Amino acid sequence: MNQTTHTILPAENYSISDIERDTGLSKMTLRMWEHRYGFPNPQRDAQGNRSYLQSDLDKLVVIKRLLVAGYRPSKVARLSLDELHALSKTAQESGSERHSRKTKNGQTLDIEWIQWLKDNESERFRRAVQQQLVKYGLAATIENIISPLAREVGVAWMHGELSVFQEHLFTETIQGILRDAMTAIDIKLPDEIRTPRVLLTTLPQEKHTLGLLMAECFFALENCERLSLGADTPLSEILAAAGELNADIVAIGVSTHAPVQEVIQNLKQLRQNLPVGTALWMGGNAALFNSKRLPANTVFFRKAQDIIEALAAWRAKREAI
Repeated sequence: MNQTTHTILPAENYSISDIERDTGLSKMTLRMWEHRYGFPNPQRDAQGNRSYLQSDLDKLVVIKRLLVAGYRPSKVARLSLDELHALSKTAQESGSERHSRKTKNGQTLDIEWIQWLKDNESERFRRAVQQQLVKYGLAATIENIISPLAREVGVAWMHGELSVFQEHLFTETIQGILRDAMTAIDIKLPDEIRTPRVLLTTLPQEKHTLGLLMAECFFALENCERLSLGADTPLSEILAAAGELNADIVAIGVSTHAPVQEVIQNLKQLRQNLPVGTALWMGGNAALFNSKRLPANTVFFRKAQDIIEALAAWRAKREAI
């Protein structure tokens, strides 16, 4: 298999912000690994700022791919670059075959879509998604096209078939399409009080928002008022916003590679401190679904479409009060 070359502009050293941008690993994670595993082990400049080498960046790119594949940081952080590449190859060979596949309603998710991203044919890719949107509608397109595509893109990136910028371009393209779709929905819906009021965000250090945006689309389809805080919101700010904005529901998006233990701890803090009557909903990380450690009265979604049923139950309960 041809590997996408990770091309970086020539540089002697990289700042911690450079590393965060090019790998998707947060600054907090990089500092934690430095103290816990001894890698990365950056140099310091005259001002005491961390300075990383090209070799550090190369290793961290492969490590991030392995984390997406399910490996723990403790198992990979101390490996050499050659050992990391060998492990990545093993993960690749054990992965499922990715060819044309049929979705629930017979739509085809073709490997050609991923090839367009590899070939930097972003406009062709964008038009194809928009055509699906016109043909099948927003809900079906998210469930049967966008969500599976997001998983395939993650696997392709992990295997080195897509570069960082190509993965980012995919995300930005899809986000633009979904935001335009929600704007069109809001214009068409009657001008009336929308309920429930839903506050959408991600937990601290969680920068992935595509899943959250897909969930917001279903809230839009159900004529909910949406209050989006974006990504990486401190718990104190989530709680403040929930109270001051009178949110009926706080919806949290969690990516598949988020650390489960930290997520559960944050959710428990939210559940304990949210205003009485404010629901806590979340989705994204399947590893959390059957966890007995989730706080009581937390609603978890395997897929964004489940929001429709949950909203029907929420409204029925509210009407009964």
